[in-house]
Amino acid sequence: MKKRVLIIFLVIVLIVIVGIISVLHIYLNTSNGISKSELIQKGYEVFGSDYCTGNHDVNGAGDAFTDWKCKICGKKNTNPDTNVPEICFDCARITNRCYECGKLEN
Repeated sequence: MKKRVLIIFLVIVLIVIVGIISVLHIYLNTSNGISKSELIQKGYEVFGSDYCTGNHDVNGAGDAFTDWKCKICGKKNTNPDTNVPEICFDCARITNRCYECGKLEN
């Protein structure tokens, strides 16, 4: 009887773990409900295949909260200054692009 309860418990734990991994996989490969492949395609449509040089001029940023929208997924955000990024952190991570300029990372 103890073996049966242990086996049932282990099966339930395994199902829960698989469920958590599935949800995390979906969450980590989407942004604003858009799949990874669609985000990558949209990134190429909007920003092309140029690579980021890392030279981002921030001298002109003012001290005002600024609303902005990601140019790949359309997610709306607020930045603490006027130097807003081109894309959100999720899209930058998923598409391997610079969040400041939207170009591909090296």
